[in-house]
Amino acid sequence: MSVRRRPTSRTTLMVRAVLSIVVLGCCLLGGCHGSEQTGAAGADQRSTPAASAPHDPNAPAPVGFTAPPADQIDVPVGDQVDQGLSDVAATSSTIVAVGGEESANLRRPLFITSTDGGKHFRRGVVRADTLGRLGNDEYAYHVAADGNAGFLALGRDSAGRHLSWTSADGVTWRRSADVGRAFEEDENVAGLARGGGHWVAAGTAQDPDSDRVRVLTWISKDGKKWTRREVPVSFADLPGTLSADRFAVHGKDLIITGDLKDNSNPEQPNRIVVLRSADAGHSWYVVDTPADLGGGYRAYLNHLVFADGRFIAAAIGDGADRDDDSSWDGVLLSGGVHGDSWRTVAKPTTFGTDADDYADVLVHTSAGWVLGGSVGKSPSDARLAVGRSVDQLRRVDADAFVGAASQSLYDGVALGDTAFLLGTDERTGSSDPMMIRVRNGRAARIELPIAGATPSAEVASMINTPAGYRAVGSVNGTPLAWTSADGKGWAPLVLPARGRDGVTTAGAYDLADDGDGTTIAVGTLNRTRGSRIGAWRITGDRRVEQLDDADFVSRVADDYGYLDADAVTHSDRGWLIVGTEYADRRTDAVFLHSDDGRTWERGVGTTKIKLSTTERSDGRTPWTTFRDPGGGLSISDAISTDHGFWVFGSRSQSARGGERHDVPVVWSSKDGKTWGASQRLPLPAGVRDVDVSTVGADRTGRLVVAGGSSTAVPESARRTLTWTLAPNAKTWRLAAAMPGQARLSGIVKIPGGWLAVGSDWSGADQNAILWTSRDAKNWTAVPGVIRSSGPGRQSLEQAIADGARIRLLGRDVPPTGGGYFTAAIDTPKP
Repeated sequence: MSVRRRPTSRTTLMVRAVLSIVVLGCCLLGGCHGSEQTGAAGADQRSTPAASAPHDPNAPAPVGFTAPPADQIDVPVGDQVDQGLSDVAATSSTIVAVGGEESANLRRPLFITSTDGGKHFRRGVVRADTLGRLGNDEYAYHVAADGNAGFLALGRDSAGRHLSWTSADGVTWRRSADVGRAFEEDENVAGLARGGGHWVAAGTAQDPDSDRVRVLTWISKDGKKWTRREVPVSFADLPGTLSADRFAVHGKDLIITGDLKDNSNPEQPNRIVVLRSADAGHSWYVVDTPADLGGGYRAYLNHLVFADGRFIAAAIGDGADRDDDSSWDGVLLSGGVHGDSWRTVAKPTTFGTDADDYADVLVHTSAGWVLGGSVGKSPSDARLAVGRSVDQLRRVDADAFVGAASQSLYDGVALGDTAFLLGTDERTGSSDPMMIRVRNGRAARIELPIAGATPSAEVASMINTPAGYRAVGSVNGTPLAWTSADGKGWAPLVLPARGRDGVTTAGAYDLADDGDGTTIAVGTLNRTRGSRIGAWRITGDRRVEQLDDADFVSRVADDYGYLDADAVTHSDRGWLIVGTEYADRRTDAVFLHSDDGRTWERGVGTTKIKLSTTERSDGRTPWTTFRDPGGGLSISDAISTDHGFWVFGSRSQSARGGERHDVPVVWSSKDGKTWGASQRLPLPAGVRDVDVSTVGADRTGRLVVAGGSSTAVPESARRTLTWTLAPNAKTWRLAAAMPGQARLSGIVKIPGGWLAVGSDWSGADQNAILWTSRDAKNWTAVPGVIRSSGPGRQSLEQAIADGARIRLLGRDVPPTGGGYFTAAIDTPKP
């Protein structure tokens, strides 16, 4: 059984061109040494202090899982902390870039500032008296500058709340958690600017039950009190789904641009859409643009500015490459002085090769134009061109633009005759921000104050085996396992994957043991395009072997499929890996069975349908048992008992009014090879959007399953649910439906009943919980749990019975540090 906290991201080649803001891994410092704490009903407490990152002296020291030395990992890992700068602004001689930095557990905003015109940069500082209780999980996305008002940055925290930071000098920042009710959690800000004496932001919100997109603007005089306006334009006549990604202001002219995806066309052609307001956002209309603006097939607008007396944009579409269908090329578009008349003005040859060329940032200085981006799919090289006019750009090379992994340029700002471009560089193995100074036709990399971070590990699952404890997870895209004889000190093992067969990053999410000294861990290998299943065999003496099988690879043509493993389990009937395969907006379940853990075959259902030509190309399954019903499908957990195999997840189901809700489901099989239709778990009246989080079993085969409402459900209507299945029974029973925002992530059988662990989000912070029950219906909280509350985020992720004690896997992240830990407690009585 397992617990996974992996965000599932489905991407295609073109996603990088339509992101509303380029946001690279934004992050925070963590880091820990291994040790154990005993408590609750336990004996003495022991801990080892953190190795580096600042830590709250009153909080428990980070405990648990170390990263291996860099020379033991397949590819360079850098400092193992991803950092990124997402936006930049300048005024007078001050330049400010904002973004964030993160490791597995922590994420905080990053401010990089120069007050001498870009000669030297230093980190900005957020005033301690303005930090929030969840200050470890915040990031800054946008920044704008004004000579009199200073700097304003906008961002979000882990709960989706919008935040702002203000600074008079770009060095010292004041955080504000209150930006008013004008920003809702389901609304995304695409850009921030200063114009007409006001701060102006633009973005979108999508209706949860339809494809309808609402375009929004926010206006503020002081950056604190905002007025929110919905752009009063009907998009009903536009054939498809609209995105509003780029935003620019000049005087009273506001321009919002986006892409229109025609959902009725299976090829999904896109066209560029321009919205204009000539009265500072009070009234709007859709600008009449050529249908082939940027490209006759698809086009994506990546960067929009007002410069040199006109609105001008960098896009990708049909550029200088004559074979238009072979690759993407950079295109420059002009909207005129008011943004109301658009045409193609340049097709730079530098961004018109037979590879994919992405024109992502356009900057105008007093010396001319600077165009930046990247070339190649993945890994990519940064690309730069300069010139006095947009139709006379020449290529500029620099050592910083090429190397191992990927380099790219995606944002920038001008200061006099110099352009400062933001980008990312992954040659060290972690994602690091890159800043390039472009002056007099030459480019040079600027050294930024970003070194010295220490990583924290992400731990996904833990089991107890005859050879000791085993756990899996990752550090900065490298999959890891840990072994421990007693669950106290943990030794890391690298699971080979990165740098092989096009694998860029990977993660391990679950593991199972056969009781004879063999453990199999599973996860996902992210490739240049698409993903495939990762599987590793770990022996009792810590030898690791990467497994391979034809069914670990997606069947989608051209490697555009995403095949992920979510869980693995074992019984005397063999091994079972379960996961999902995504293609063309559909997610199908994939169940792989093996008798020996080496040769695998896909499970089959009981009812087959005839596939269309497109479905065959997309590798879709003909078995209705595993097919996506049309709105989504996910896998949460799997378990095996003497009675067979069970897999848990959710499927989308139509409701009244055309809405779709997730319902919890279970698949079952006696042999792991043939599967019947999924069975829906019963729900109380009025409860919707529910998934399964974890499952436990006793020796008789009785199952107890936990789940809960999604965050899409209003807080007052959320429920934590448990279900039970008696041995040899076929009917699942709803055992409990408890109000609140608790999330159970582990269930284990204990003498006299059951024990469940998880977290509770109902207060100002996330707090760990430990519950017991005699019948899985009535649950009682156990007081005094180790590291269960306080500022930040605490959770208990798993519980394993170990004799008279319970071994816990937990997570404690106070605002200035933290990480995963293991602890042993006496088994509580239900």
